Amino acid sequence: SPISSGLALGKSSSGDPDAAAAVAGAAKAQEPASNGSASWSDKLVEGLCKCYPWEGAPGYEVANAAWAFAHLPESIVGRYWPSLLKAVERVSLDSASVHELCNLLRGA
Repeated sequence: SPISSGLALGKSSSGDPDAAAAVAGAAKAQEPASNGSASWSDKLVEGLCKCYPWEGAPGYEVANAAWAFAHLPESIVGRYWPSLLKAVERVSLDSASVHELCNLLRGA
């Protein structure tokens, strides 16, 4: 689709973390095992990461991104960890839900 193609190329301008997370999760869920080459879903996830949707996002979105990073190949998300960790540092742990805290722990 044009939306996923644009996201895969890093051309998203929406900045919507919910949409980015949903597309990334759906792409990884639909992708069969890779034969070593970069799959379309890997390219899509890379494109989403290039948008840095966790920057300025609410704490629950940062927690969701941390959880997602723990489930994605390091070869794709590795270079984006420093940026995500800066966003994690800004999350108020006092006001985070137990679910959000668990997502942050799983991603850490």
